[in-house]
Amino acid sequence: MKVYYPRSADLVQASDPQPSSRNVPKPDVRDARQREDAALQQREMASSRQVSTAAKTSNPETGGMGQRQWELGTLQPGQTMEATFTLRPFEGGQLRQVAAAQYLCGTAQDEDLIAQTAISTQILTLPGLRLTVIDDQDPVPSGDNVTYIITVLNQGKAPARDIQITAGLPEALSFVSAGGTTSGKNANSEVTFEPVATLPPGDQAQWQLRARVGAVADQKSQT
Repeated sequence: MKVYYPRSADLVQASDPQPSSRNVPKPDVRDARQREDAALQQREMASSRQVSTAAKTSNPETGGMGQRQWELGTLQPGQTMEATFTLRPFEGGQLRQVAAAQYLCGTAQDEDLIAQTAISTQILTLPGLRLTVIDDQDPVPSGDNVTYIITVLNQGKAPARDIQITAGLPEALSFVSAGGTTSGKNANSEVTFEPVATLPPGDQAQWQLRARVGAVADQKSQT
């Protein structure tokens, strides 16, 4: 038995096959016989065994995918085996996995037959923002200017949208200027920067807020 998974994911772990009590729907015997007869007819129509072998080993659905293989040995009628595996995806979207069981069928002149199924999992990604504020000097003499540097880093796996920063100045500080990734405006000692439309994963936006120090005291910008 093999499982195939996209290269956009890592195989973290896989368990050994174990007998399972999970209920598996039994196929209709007549349908199974019909499929087996059709497979035999296809093999008889093949021009050579080499052509048949190439058709069995070439599967466009699993080409270029990672894989994990288990040897199950012989399964008795009605017997169920189960194995689990864990993937770590690198990106969002549909994560398609294919499981294929290859087995010998004595009625098909001991040629390999393959049973195959597939499942897709929707992978969601989220942004993760880290906000930092530092000043360019500390302490600051009364009457001098101090610049606060505001940085937002997207540590997540998805773009962050419509990011807006607002910073409040305490009474001892008076607004001088503001700028950076987007422009900023002051209104009653509250500085509002224009929104950042999109911040991709791993990127950062940065602003500078300059203020003049009045009375000597410990002052913090409220961001």
